Amino acid sequence: MSTSRNNESILVTGYENPDIDVTACAYAYAEFLQKNGRDAIAGLFGKPHEEAGFVLKTFNISAPKNAEEILKNCEKVVLVDTSDPDDAPNINPQNVIEVIDHRRENKASNFSNAKVQIELVGSCATLIAEKFQKQNIKITKESAALLYSAIISNTINFKAKVTTERDKIISEWLKTKFDLPENYAHEMFAYKSTLTESLKDTLIADFKSFTFGEKQLSIAQIEKGFNTFLAPEKSTADLLTNTLGVQFKDKIARKEKIIMRKEIIPLLKEILEK
Repeated sequence: MSTSRNNESILVTGYENPDIDVTACAYAYAEFLQKNGRDAIAGLFGKPHEEAGFVLKTFNISAPKNAEEILKNCEKVVLVDTSDPDDAPNINPQNVIEVIDHRRENKASNFSNAKVQIELVGSCATLIAEKFQKQNIKITKESAALLYSAIISNTINFKAKVTTERDKIISEWLKTKFDLPENYAHEMFAYKSTLTESLKDTLIADFKSFTFGEKQLSIAQIEKGFNTFLAPEKSTADLLTNTLGVQFKDKIARKEKIIMRKEIIPLLKEILEK
């Protein structure tokens, strides 16, 4: 028996195989919408990153449901922590009613029916948490723990250049809403740095592709507290040397200061589109 679609139901989701930022934002923003009288439900495509699983297990939180199943019964979609239609190939861009992201490079203009919020903070979770705070809406300890975890993950415990004062201020507010385990950040990053699958499978799962003009670039990222770059081709090594000033030896370069993929992409875009 077929189930009719509910035009009022809203799926809150992000890109496939999501990290903790997407997972936290989908979970918490669905709660925020529910508390504002909307029929919203969090859903995820694919398998969440291991770090997201660690956070969910630590705080005994049930993972969001399968977004594919939710889509069968609703048409409206909110995208969090992404503004690229390619990140959500199973979603009709015309059905997206809201986009919330924190990246300088975005494709939000492709969602013609969406309310768009793009603000340059360290984590999309900061934008979601601020909504609870500004509207004085009570946040559950589960959403607070997820959002806090996403902020410290995305900012590498506030050491990354993308970190803003807004990230720091809202994280302090979130810490008052749940019981923070002792040495939690250390344990989370230690878990994040431990490969539970082969290096090949880990890199494949994290690959993201970007198109600049006629050029396509793919980057996989594993965060260890410093940067080691592996460039299999000389042209890629030369590009990274010109962009980031790193020097390669046997296809490998190291940079002590932490720089994240979201910071590298705008720099590469500027060079590749010239």
